Amino acid sequence: MRSRTEEIGNPSEWAPGELDKVHLEIQQNRERFAEMRDGFGKAMDQLEEAVRSFDRKIELYEARSARIRKEIEAYFDKDG
Repeated sequence: MRSRTEEIGNPSEWAPGELDKVHLEIQQNRERFAEMRDGFGKAMDQLEEAVRSFDRKIELYEARSARIRKEIEAYFDKDG
């Protein structure tokens, strides 16, 4: 914070309109931050949905695999 204050100096010594430019830059940065935060939130929601989708596919695969294993075991048990 101190280095930023030293970097910008005393606002009362700035050229006319310079403070307005800095305020505009701050506002634009706030808006950009809000947009990025929203975009990140949406990306995380999409990622969460993809993970849930993969989880469902894995559960279906595991259930199918268990069913096939039981059918194979039953087939060989009745012949044995």
